[in-house]
Amino acid sequence: MLGELAAVKENIICVDMALKPNKQIVHVYINFILRAVRIVLLLALYCYYCLFCKLLDGGWSSWSSWTPCTNKCGYGIKTQSRTCTNPTPSPHGNDCVGNSMRVDTCFVITDTSKYADCSEVKAHCESASDGIYHVTLWNTKRKIQVYCDMTTNGGGWTVFQYRYNGKVDFYRNFAEYVKGFGDLRTEFWLGLDYVEEISSQYKSQLRVDLISANGTTAFEVFDKFSLGASPEYTLHVGSTLSSHNIGSSGSFGPYHKDMPFSTYDNDVDKSSRNCASTYHGAWWYNKCHYVNLNGKYLIPGDIDDKGINYYSFLGRSSLKETRISFRRSPT
Repeated sequence: MLGELAAVKENIICVDMALKPNKQIVHVYINFILRAVRIVLLLALYCYYCLFCKLLDGGWSSWSSWTPCTNKCGYGIKTQSRTCTNPTPSPHGNDCVGNSMRVDTCFVITDTSKYADCSEVKAHCESASDGIYHVTLWNTKRKIQVYCDMTTNGGGWTVFQYRYNGKVDFYRNFAEYVKGFGDLRTEFWLGLDYVEEISSQYKSQLRVDLISANGTTAFEVFDKFSLGASPEYTLHVGSTLSSHNIGSSGSFGPYHKDMPFSTYDNDVDKSSRNCASTYHGAWWYNKCHYVNLNGKYLIPGDIDDKGINYYSFLGRSSLKETRISFRRSPT
């Protein structure tokens, strides 16, 4: 009996030892399956991210309308904006690339034709810049274009003569000087008729700007400027209010004031000669001139009475650039 029990025990031990390798194999299989499932889940999450999350990168909306110009007259700034909401980026998505705002300059063109001169334009449009403007003359209601200097000494100057390269011939007859000639964008003479009407409405200042051959600048400002009526267009000018690089000899005002305007075909100066013809110009000549700003455009620096002279600035030396303008006197 005891022998039989011993034999059974030995068989059980053998069976147990035979099953142990099978359990290890089962554990290996289970671990393999778990790892495979884990990898599959990670791949699934990665694919989800690739297929869906990247579609939720941020996108820009359309640009908004431009904001109103910061200035109501002249140059200013306007802006446009957009948002990163088309679509809004997901938590893991990329933000929009670029700027949410853009800025540009703007220019508001005010209807200046209701104003009579550059002084009025400046008074109603402080930010107005240098350039050509439409105005309506106060008396005759004629609509004309004028060039306005809006920067020099506070601006508001109506420019009626500008020369800088000699491409416009200023040796003209009386009718052309009355009407005006040239191009407001380059060299020009506005016209005696227009200057007379504009300057007759208010007390005005006259300004003369000069540039020499080497670039030296000078200016002179006079008060009580106006022109007499047609056909004389007599020059009325008062005392010097301010100046720069202007000497005392050969003064413009005292010598040329109260003179009518002369041209080669309208000789009304005090000389026995025809001053306009002799000095190749047109001006308010006396017994001829200390100033000849409508004379022949010569090589700047040439010494010649027929050139563009201003005796109290460099004497008979021909000038490179000149500008004559006027504006209402401050009240």
